[in-house]
Amino acid sequence: MEQTQKKKTLKPYSLEFSECAVRPVMEHRDDYQSEAAALTAIAVPGDACGMALAEGLAGEPFVALAEVALPGTLRVLYPRQMVLAGVQGDRLNAAVDGAGRIVGVFCG
Repeated sequence: MEQTQKKKTLKPYSLEFSECAVRPVMEHRDDYQSEAAALTAIAVPGDACGMALAEGLAGEPFVALAEVALPGTLRVLYPRQMVLAGVQGDRLNAAVDGAGRIVGVFCG
């Protein structure tokens, strides 16, 4: 009997957020013992980037982030944009949709 391979899915995240934040974890999942281990290794723990200050801006134009006093740098991630794997704990990543509206934020 042929084994079927479990398909990796990015649900329930939006496509834009998945491309920027979830996809790297899924792509490197096999490098770790579990999905949780991959997430722990790739994600930045805590809120060193000021994520709590920006979470309420979901759906707003990304320029709204200019009014937020972030402790570090800001990186705006557009749909299908190539992203390097380098992680900076104090950098806020804002995933935006094609219209430039914030769909998610994360540190790294």
